[in-house]
This record gives sequence, structure tokens and C-alpha cells, in this order.
Amino acid sequence: MLVHAAAGGVSHIAAQLARAAGAGQVTGTAGAGAKRELARATGADAVVDLRSPHRAAAT
Repeated sequence: MLVHAAAGGVSHIAAQLARAAGAGQVTGTAGAGAKRELARATGADAVVDLRSPHRAAAT
């Protein structure tokens, strides 16, 4: 499942709900480093850096 703006209030809840519902992979998008870390901490398996010119590479 892809969650846009994964560090935002509604989006990080969506990532947690997806995880609880059994989503195999939760990928989030975020810009700033602290927001990417928050997205990982709240349920994203991988996070795409929206500020990177290489957006296809999730971390």
C-alpha cells in the first residue's frame, strides 16, 4: 500500500491501519528527513524521499 505524506496525522494513521489489516508492504512518501523517520516509526516499511531526484529508490 502506498501512503502519500506518510508523516501527516491522517496518513500515519492510515499506515498503521493498513499494517493492522494485514497489508504486506506499506510504503510512504515524505520530504524532510525527520518526516521520513516518523513515517518509518509509525508503520511504513519503506519511505520514498520526495525531494530526491531519484524518487524511485525507496529507503
